[in-house]
Amino acid sequence: MTERAQGIDVSRWQQKVKWWDVRNAGISFVGVRATIGINGKDAMFQSHWTGVYDAGMLRIPYHYYIPTMNPHAQAQNFLHAIAADSGELPPMLDVESNSYKDANGVTTTADDATLSGGVKAWLEDVENELGRVPLIYTRANFWNAHLRSLSQNPQFTEKYKLWVAHYVVGGREPTAAEIAPFKPSLPIGWKDWFIWQYTESGKLGGIADIGGGLVDRNFFNGTLDELVAYLHALPPANALAMPVSFGTLGEEAPPPPLTNQMMLDAFHRAFGGDYWDTLVRAKMRSIAVPRANRNLPYTGPQITAMSRLTGSERKQLEEALNGLMDGG
Repeated sequence: MTERAQGIDVSRWQQKVKWWDVRNAGISFVGVRATIGINGKDAMFQSHWTGVYDAGMLRIPYHYYIPTMNPHAQAQNFLHAIAADSGELPPMLDVESNSYKDANGVTTTADDATLSGGVKAWLEDVENELGRVPLIYTRANFWNAHLRSLSQNPQFTEKYKLWVAHYVVGGREPTAAEIAPFKPSLPIGWKDWFIWQYTESGKLGGIADIGGGLVDRNFFNGTLDELVAYLHALPPANALAMPVSFGTLGEEAPPPPLTNQMMLDAFHRAFGGDYWDTLVRAKMRSIAVPRANRNLPYTGPQITAMSRLTGSERKQLEEALNGLMDGG
């Protein structure tokens, strides 16, 4: 089996997390629940969001969809919670129920047309605001029973990438031998999965939760290098941008002002797929996140003063930045 990039997803149920231990256990990306319904906030969102970032892993914010609540208000709740920092990978909408039990124990149920229309509205609102197409998390049997009208439209399933839940075994974490031949069931309309949640009973160093240290575990449908390539294929305004060309400057033209984005591009050009790790080690993460920082003038240390990089790394970075400034 190809060495797939590994991830987890967390919420308030994971109360104690040592994020560097999680990263050292081989985790590359983390889904973090931000909101529920029209006014619910996950109590651990900010703590998890910051912790994942500080450990240098890729983040996916997600919203738990309540089918009987206004979808536009739910989208605004989510967008307000993530504010200016939407993470490195696209947001995700968790769609797994057509009913809701309120605090008084009263259960309401949405019909399929209401559920489908609401899901579509949330997806469009968030995309319009963030400029990135959200992921959809669901399981085949639920989606096929209640939302098949959406997935029977090929344009819908081609647009929205699938985070599918299908567990290899129940009640425990599967072995590598059990995972290898397993293929998750896909909802109608999708030809492949983007992320696969293969167990809710994962055990991982650094994780302790209310239920005894369990966590959802996931695979990206590709290697870590392929995940990084996907990240850099996203529109520059919404992802860590690929190096850009600033054009050929006339002999008398002044050089472009140095911005955080240009320094970020230089890190990527110098270190390729390892640029994020290098950025973290150099304590330069603030030039990348939040995204609003990227167009600001660069006010960080001169390359020669970046003491956390080796001499050869500083030379690589300087050459990369000079190449960008020269339009090469």
